Amino acid sequence: MFQAYRPAVRAVAVAALLSSFAALPALAQTSPAAGAAPAARAPASSATAVSTSAAKEAKHSAAVEAHIANLKKKLMITPAQDSAWNTFAEVMRDNGEAIEAAVQERDASKNLDAIHDLQSYAKVAQVHADGAQKLAAAFQPVYDTLSPEQKKNADTMFEHTRHGKMDGGKKKS
Repeated sequence: MFQAYRPAVRAVAVAALLSSFAALPALAQTSPAAGAAPAARAPASSATAVSTSAAKEAKHSAAVEAHIANLKKKLMITPAQDSAWNTFAEVMRDNGEAIEAAVQERDASKNLDAIHDLQSYAKVAQVHADGAQKLAAAFQPVYDTLSPEQKKNADTMFEHTRHGKMDGGKKKS
C-alpha cells in the first residue's frame, strides 16, 4: 500500500509542512496588499534589502531550530536515538533553507502576469514537496528507533493531518 498512510510518514509530512510554513509569515509581511499598486512601495536601497533579507533568513532559521528542538522534546528523543535524529534535523534545516530561498525568489518577482505568478507558486510548492520526500526518508530511521510509547506519541502528535487540524491529534466529533 502507498506509504503516505504510514504513521511515520504522516509525522514527517507534518514536520516538513510546519517547518516550511515558518517562512509564510515573512512572505505575508513583505507581499503588497491585494490591489496595491507596485508604485506604492517605498524604494529600498540595496543595503536595506540585503539586511532585510538577512534578517528574514535569521528569523526563519531560528524558527526551524525552535521547531526541531520542540519536536525532539515532544518525541522524547534519547541519547541513543541522537544519531538518527541529527540526520533528520539536518534534513529539516536544509529544507528550511530551500523553502526560504524559494519564497524569497518569489518575493523578489515583481509585476508577474497570472501565468508566471502560478509558475512561481508551483516552484515553491515543488520545493516543499521535494523536501517532504527527503524528510520522510530521513524520519524513517528515527521512527524505527522509537519505543512503542514514543511511536504512539508521534502518531498522536501528527494525527491531525488527516483531519486538517493543528490541535495535537483531537479528532473531529
